[in-house]
Amino acid sequence: MIAWLAPGLLGLAALAAAPVAIHLLTRSRFRPRPFPALAFLTAGRSGAGAPSRLRHWLVLLLRTLAIVALVLAAAGPRWTTAPAAAGRPLAVVVDGSVSMRQDLAGITAWERATAAADRLIEAATGRPVLVVVAGDAPERSSPRPEPERAPARSLLRIAAPGWGAGSLPTAVAEALAALPEGGELVVISDGSREALAGIDPAAFPPAVAFRHVSVGTAAGNAAVTAIGLDPGLAVVGRPLRLVIEAARHADTPAAGALVVTVRQPGGGEERRTRPVSLPADGVVRIVEDVRPDRVGEVLVEAALAVGGDGLAADDRRCAVVRVVPAPPVAVLTAGDPADPRGPVRPVLAALRAAGLDPQPVPAVPPPPLDGAPGILVTVALGVVPPGRDLAAHLLAGGAWLQVVVSDADAAAAGAVPDLLPPARPGALTALDRVRRGLGTGAVRAEHPLLAGLRGRESLVAQIRARRYRPAPPSEGAQVLVAWADGSALLAARPAGRGQWLMLNASPAEDDTTLAALDALPLLLARVGDVLLPPAVADAAVPSGSMQPGRSARRDDGSASTAVDGAVRLDRPGFWTVDARVVAAAIPAGEADLRPLPGADRPAETPAAVAAATAGTPLWPWLLVAALVVMATEALIAGGTPRRAR
Repeated sequence: MIAWLAPGLLGLAALAAAPVAIHLLTRSRFRPRPFPALAFLTAGRSGAGAPSRLRHWLVLLLRTLAIVALVLAAAGPRWTTAPAAAGRPLAVVVDGSVSMRQDLAGITAWERATAAADRLIEAATGRPVLVVVAGDAPERSSPRPEPERAPARSLLRIAAPGWGAGSLPTAVAEALAALPEGGELVVISDGSREALAGIDPAAFPPAVAFRHVSVGTAAGNAAVTAIGLDPGLAVVGRPLRLVIEAARHADTPAAGALVVTVRQPGGGEERRTRPVSLPADGVVRIVEDVRPDRVGEVLVEAALAVGGDGLAADDRRCAVVRVVPAPPVAVLTAGDPADPRGPVRPVLAALRAAGLDPQPVPAVPPPPLDGAPGILVTVALGVVPPGRDLAAHLLAGGAWLQVVVSDADAAAAGAVPDLLPPARPGALTALDRVRRGLGTGAVRAEHPLLAGLRGRESLVAQIRARRYRPAPPSEGAQVLVAWADGSALLAARPAGRGQWLMLNASPAEDDTTLAALDALPLLLARVGDVLLPPAVADAAVPSGSMQPGRSARRDDGSASTAVDGAVRLDRPGFWTVDARVVAAAIPAGEADLRPLPGADRPAETPAAVAAATAGTPLWPWLLVAALVVMATEALIAGGTPRRAR
């Protein structure tokens, strides 16, 4: 069937009546009079009038046809082989993630995408159109597809790719919701793995035809993809490892340099340059040791300079390291911290000797410090804490030092859902009949937690228990120190993302000799290092993401306005959100510009999709026909004899 690019111009077909009107208005108006002297000439030419009138009518017809052909060509007719395509809505989703900023021979992928979208809009004659841009926040040209082209073209002119990963699947879902009766959905992206992940055309409604337009290439790219921390919490005076990851997403290796800039809270700055060789399709980790000198924020910036790079925006990455005076330790207890014979006071003294700052808390889990779960200590509990809160603390990466003293302490070990405890304490057993009490057995002195006992292993052999709880270790747990009967005295195991450490020995004077021998500080001397939050893979938040706060200002002076108590960090770099410094970085997945295999996501060129959407244009043929008719009319009109006067 035929679709028209500019159907309004069909009204100009009335101009075809102009030659007929001119002919009727200019034809001769005279009466013939006989002239005797020319009678013989008139009789001789009496049969020549019919051919002349036929040529005049033929010229008139050709002129009319020429005007009709020109008007039809101007209206832009196109022939489509799918009768149902006429009038069906078209939704165009344009990828607006940061990878669309890649430079392809002097033209960005975004410029190619908007040009392809504009071609599709122009070709979709007589069809409602909707454009959705999947940037940091999805943008729509209109609530639903509409025949008017101006909103769609306006959005393509003012929109720009964001600095985050965008959400192409979300934008596709919005476009599908705008096509309840079916239609055509065209996704325009660079075809990268990050962009197309989560889009499954097989799950689309049958009435929606899907096409993917690829405007990217398989260009190689190198990027700084993460700045990690080990451990996950920086403490004044303690060494901190910066683990910087640089990735090469290409079939060829690359070499260059990595420049790391570290700014301490006191204002001092240090710049380190390291040569770097990136293997093909590989990751290199560069470790830099830092010792924070005071409380505050350590600002880290890593810049990569290599050849064969496809996206320069991800060659620089920032990170913020928060430095605290001591690891946060929350102590939950019902005991009296001032009782010199009780179990709480020795535990607090041992934690302070380990360089920690234990603080009482009213509930479990303790409040996180700057988003990093700290260490929870439970000792001499009066009631069993909610197991779900304990599990949430461990799953979030927190550590739990469980000192088993009371019945509630023992019950807490079995109250945590779906997580095995290091050991299973039983009922309290008095050992008055055992001479000198129960001694210790095996010791794993090589464990990092027992580093304070090296050279003083004989001290462990002097520990005695007058009352204790038999505690068989759980499967997979590490028993660091055991009682003589094989029960766990000190055991550990990973739980979720955190660490669960159980001390099955009461330090109360009436229970064991831990406090009298000063063995407890040695057992817990390294607890701060071992139970610090685990390594953080990346000390930055994704650029383009929302962060809670009332205001945000970037280091270059640009600001972000709060919406519903949150601000959008719409560019990478250092931001001051309220009173804290936050680093925003390009999502690591955006650095991989390589497309998915064509078999998984078949992509088409913009020209092919535009041609399929538009059909076959007919106006060139009409224009040629008009020229042929005009040439024929000129030949016939030139051979028409002039009327004798």
